Amino acid sequence: MTPKWYQLATAELGQQEIRGARHNPRIVSYQQATGLRATDDETAWCGSFVAWCLREAGVRYDVARAAAGRSWLSWGRKLDKPTIGCVVVFWRGKRDGWQGHVGFYAGRAKNGDILVLGGNQGDAVSIRPYSASQLLGFCWPSDVALPPDIEPLAKSGVVQGTTIAVASGGAIVAESLPALVTELERADRHLQAGTIFGIAIGVLIVAGGGYALWRRVKAGRQLGEEVM
Repeated sequence: MTPKWYQLATAELGQQEIRGARHNPRIVSYQQATGLRATDDETAWCGSFVAWCLREAGVRYDVARAAAGRSWLSWGRKLDKPTIGCVVVFWRGKRDGWQGHVGFYAGRAKNGDILVLGGNQGDAVSIRPYSASQLLGFCWPSDVALPPDIEPLAKSGVVQGTTIAVASGGAIVAESLPALVTELERADRHLQAGTIFGIAIGVLIVAGGGYALWRRVKAGRQLGEEVM
């Protein structure tokens, strides 16, 4: 389902700055959604547009910093991959500089550019392509559930089961180390004897200890698979 704030943003397409001394009152209203509260349509307003859409949708954000495009990179939760309506942040000027641009992810162009629905794009609310090479990140509101297609990896069955298996195996190895060391010491004493019988006994002890440890780790892995 398309997020409410994205629907609101789409309805604003076409709003544009007015040249000269006059200012578009709609854009000025966007500006009031940030701590800067600019009273014109010339002060950079990409962050103001994102803030206004989220505010109208009842989503929380950092009002004081919202006017700065790059500030949105520290808002919400980070996404490994984008979804329609997520906030997308780009750098401008220099990657490690202070300038940036923010808008809503609207898809991908055939050449790989990222399509952005945002404000102050060509002095208007529009959908425009931005180079993926200038991407800083994708974000999603912390207080809004993620769409199913971008659920955190930690919540997927495969990762959960694998994590449990690895954790169980690690715990088993750690738990078994004292006994394993004792068995190896026994084997070493037999091997040090230098006789064929001693060497054979030593090898059997090492093999037996290793096999027992493998069986315990395997049991831990099966436990993880049952949780998947």
